[in-house]
Amino acid sequence: MARIDAETLVDVPLMAWGIHEAPGNLSYVYFCASGSYKNRPPGEVAGLYRLEISTHSIELLV
Repeated sequence: MARIDAETLVDVPLMAWGIHEAPGNLSYVYFCASGSYKNRPPGEVAGLYRLEISTHSIELLV
């Protein structure tokens, strides 16, 4: 069996959950990020994010 190594694609804010492809546009995926309010790093916000796969850029939507 061949071994496959994985790499981190992008360092997302907090914990990413519910990752979904963008309908009709495979260049993007959407995910929710959340975490403990008590332990949240400064500047990181819970919300709905869009990841552009080719540039690894993240945009907060909501």
